[in-house]
Parts: sequence; structure tokens; C-alpha cells
Amino acid sequence: MEREIDDALFLTDHDRWPSWPVCPVKRYEEDKKHTWPTCGIVWAAKPTVLVVNMFAISGMNFSMAKEVAEAVHEYKSFEEMVADGWIVD
Repeated sequence: MEREIDDALFLTDHDRWPSWPVCPVKRYEEDKKHTWPTCGIVWAAKPTVLVVNMFAISGMNFSMAKEVAEAVHEYKSFEEMVADGWIVD
């Protein structure tokens, strides 16, 4: 629970993001705890996760990156996003 609060607070304060305008996140699937996580990015303080290689979208804006993303997970808030298992990487 403490990790969720810390991650949600970090995500709302984009001035702390070392790679602004993106912040890498990951999520471990419940049935695959001992495998690689699903990796994605949060873009420009939107509570949306794009499952995409952040290095492959260099020079793209949010709309372009969203089009090439493997998956897009949209949330109403960062609290909802971290409650769904996404953690700051």
C-alpha cells in the first residue's frame, strides 16, 4: 500500500521525472509473478500507460506513440493506475 501511495504521488509530480515527458512503468501479471513484467510509459502526466518501447518512439508525440503502442491502458487517475498494478520503474 505504501508503494502505491509513493508511486501515485511521484506520477503526479512530473518535475521529478528524470525522463520528462515520459516515465517508465511496469506491471507484473498476477499469474506470471516470476516472469518479465509488462513495460510501458506514462506520457506528460496523463494517467495513461502506453505499452511501447520508449526508445523506439524517439521524436514522436503522444498521438503518434499511442498509434504504434502494443496496448493502451487509460485510467481516471494515477491512484487507479497504480491500484491496477503499474509501478514506477
